[in-house]
Amino acid sequence: MSAEVAIDVNFNTPAKEQRMVSRTGYDAARFGRDEDHLNRWPFAQEIYRIASSGPSDWSVRIGVYGEWGSGKTSVINFVNSMALDEGHVVFTFNPWQFQSADDLWKAFVEGLFERITEATKTKGSQAGNRKTKAVVATVAKVLPKAIGAWNSNAGEAAKSGIGLLRKYLVFSADDLASLKEVLGERRLLVTIDDLDRTDAKLVPEILFALKEIMDVPGMAFICAFDPVVVGKVLGDSHSGFGDGLKFLEKIIDYPRWLPVPTSDQLARLAAEDAAKFCPYVPSTEISDAVGLLPKNPRAIRQFIRILDLLRHQILRHHTYEIHWSILLAANVLKVRFPKISHEILEDSEFWESVYNSSLFGEKKEDDLKILIATKVDKIFQNCSAMPAPANDELANCVTAIAGKLNAWHWVDPEALRYQFHLAESPCAVTWKEFDSFLEHLDSISLSVESTRVWIETHSLKGGQPKKQVFTELLSAAISRRLACLSKAADAMPGKEMNEWLKNASKILRLIDVLITEMQRLDHRDYLPEATQISAMFEQVRQYFHWRRTPAYRTARREEEKILKKLFMANPDAIDPWIEIVGLRDGYGRHEENGNEWRALIASFRKTLQDRSSLWLIQQLPIRSEFLRNVIREEKHGHLYRDLFLDLGGPVWNKYRRQLLFNLRPKSGNATLQNNAYDLLSWLEALITDNRANSQSARALLGQNDFALALWKACVAEPLNPRAVGSLRDAHALLVSLGVGCKTPAWWDLIVKGLPKPD
Repeated sequence: MSAEVAIDVNFNTPAKEQRMVSRTGYDAARFGRDEDHLNRWPFAQEIYRIASSGPSDWSVRIGVYGEWGSGKTSVINFVNSMALDEGHVVFTFNPWQFQSADDLWKAFVEGLFERITEATKTKGSQAGNRKTKAVVATVAKVLPKAIGAWNSNAGEAAKSGIGLLRKYLVFSADDLASLKEVLGERRLLVTIDDLDRTDAKLVPEILFALKEIMDVPGMAFICAFDPVVVGKVLGDSHSGFGDGLKFLEKIIDYPRWLPVPTSDQLARLAAEDAAKFCPYVPSTEISDAVGLLPKNPRAIRQFIRILDLLRHQILRHHTYEIHWSILLAANVLKVRFPKISHEILEDSEFWESVYNSSLFGEKKEDDLKILIATKVDKIFQNCSAMPAPANDELANCVTAIAGKLNAWHWVDPEALRYQFHLAESPCAVTWKEFDSFLEHLDSISLSVESTRVWIETHSLKGGQPKKQVFTELLSAAISRRLACLSKAADAMPGKEMNEWLKNASKILRLIDVLITEMQRLDHRDYLPEATQISAMFEQVRQYFHWRRTPAYRTARREEEKILKKLFMANPDAIDPWIEIVGLRDGYGRHEENGNEWRALIASFRKTLQDRSSLWLIQQLPIRSEFLRNVIREEKHGHLYRDLFLDLGGPVWNKYRRQLLFNLRPKSGNATLQNNAYDLLSWLEALITDNRANSQSARALLGQNDFALALWKACVAEPLNPRAVGSLRDAHALLVSLGVGCKTPAWWDLIVKGLPKPD
């Protein structure tokens, strides 16, 4: 939106004090020559000379033509400034805010007479001149009528806005002579802005008034608008206007098109605005991004506005965290193509292909061009409303991003997406924020409470959930500690290596607080994710066998303690630890990391086997379709199967009594009965069909207490004939194995009605 300029004319004050700007902003029009970064001042001088230097009995209409955002309002302001400096009377009018002709012309007449009144009554030594007094009297007489014309008691003074204009903007010869006497060589300049944004029904009336009514000698009208837009409005409003553009030639005496700004001018404009509003953006990157934008000043300022909106997020990051070329090109794409940018920026598969094609070699460069062109064409096929030249603009933006991936070859797809969506999807904890937190660890007491306070304060400040802040803080600590260990590994033994190990130990203390001690708060926001547990474990494993110095040995002991605490902190976390250490020897090649590590893993596996066995037993009465969901389709189902079939394992040696207890029939527990039925049928099938594990299955059913408990759970409630028929063979097998499993009373009644077994 252009800024409307209110100009208070007073001949007794300096011209520069007469300018009052109603609004400012990134895209607000410019007012002074020192703000003219597009070299519009010479153009404005030409307009001003036309308006001010013609014969005093002329009425001049000048058109300042340009598309949206090209700087027309700035030119109007420059002309106003020149006119005021030379003492002319200036009235700036913006019709776009009015919805009716009455309101429009009322404001116009009132505003114009106010300017004339101020010019005539403050003329200094001539204030007592008879003719001047006559003009003042005329204006004083006219102005109240103009104001009262909209009063319901004013009768038929003016039934329409144009009628009011005819009534009050027609001066007699004496009035004109008096006005000329007062103004002398000064002119009355009327500047009309934003005609192309005015209500379409008012545009023809305004142009008609300019030509037919406001043809007042000594007045110059300067109108700023896009003639293409106004011409179309005229053509659409009435067939009599014919070609709207040609009709404008009858209205506008001196049409002047704004010159298209050069790339250098736009770059200077962007650099100047960026230095003022977002100085944290590198000027060279700004210059590159401007080349992707339309050659339109307002588009440049809109882009700078977006960059300033990023201020908070940018300042949260270290400089090295921001990939400016990628971030700026992505934001240009979002500015230029807001409706379709997500189709490009969210396509991970496309960007992976772009990365692969943007490495090295001439053929790769050709592949990249084809890849981008294909993607752009596909998008525009589904978006017919977009103009054809936009294809090239979109392709240029994508190419600009792709061209920078070589320089940032280590940017993974996740990091690339982060640069794309820094404003709308920022991370909860940046590296800069993590480092700031880490710097204070020496000066504050690191504890569960101090860490909790930091997380909750950071959550409130950044608007991110506490869970997200905790997760990202932990991930940052694990990642930064690995970097410290890598630096120590590359350093020579001595002060440098010990310093890196000291930093790693410091971060390890933070990790200890986060992943073991904060879980005592009994809050789900402070539970580590499975991937974080795995990352921490792998980090310790990688360096565990390094024992070159006492500092390393101390670090290993600290790590071992934390791993044990982490393992014991959440006994319900079974699956993540199965992924890490497994349930049997040979998993993960842990044996290669030395005897101490092998002993540590062995202790974890033993405890994990106990946990898994107990969990497995607990599922029998509560997990529907136990056999399918746990033994067969659970992620680690084959491991649970092996645990269950291992007579020497903890299921039978340590938790046998728990297993038998869980198999006790409970009234109304259909889940237990169904699971017992499925389990017995499965074991019977393994033995009968001589499948793998048939010996283990026979050994299990040979355990009289288990087999009997399993049978009782199966027949706790009456079964349908089909189930009884399927279970009849299992019953016979149990009897053959010496299990004294009696059938309930309802069993024989159902069996009698079944066909004889083969």
